[in-house]
Parts: sequence; structure tokens; C-alpha cells
Amino acid sequence: RSRCDQVFLSDGITEAMNADGELFGVDRLKPVLLEGRSLPMESLADSVFRAVHGHVKDAPQSDDITLLLMRRTA
Repeated sequence: RSRCDQVFLSDGITEAMNADGELFGVDRLKPVLLEGRSLPMESLADSVFRAVHGHVKDAPQSDDITLLLMRRTA
């Protein structure tokens, strides 16, 4: 099980907007990352995408949504 050491993401994640114009934002992203920090990287990525899509719902996507999780090795 590979755990994540570093997270890189496009602004399309934090700027994902719901139908009311509310951004997903860093304040919604942080808890997802903190709660998922012990998960395998694939599960953490799934959690982030589920949270973003849960916030946006059916609103049209206006930007790319890119997430890169990395694990450093010695």
C-alpha cells in the first residue's frame, strides 16, 4: 500500500464551482486530505474527486481537474 507524501493539484480543484457559485476551496480540500492521509494513494485520489464532485453536483465543469499524488522513496 503506497501512502502519499506530496500532493500537487491544479486550481481547477479548489476553484470547482457549484450551481450557487460557491468554490470548493482550500477549506473543503484540507479535511479531505487530512482524513485520507493514511489511505493508499488511489483511495485518497478517489476521496478528493468524490468530494469535488459532491460539491459541484451537476454544475458544468469550467476548468481542468488535475491531481498528482507522489510518494518519495529513499
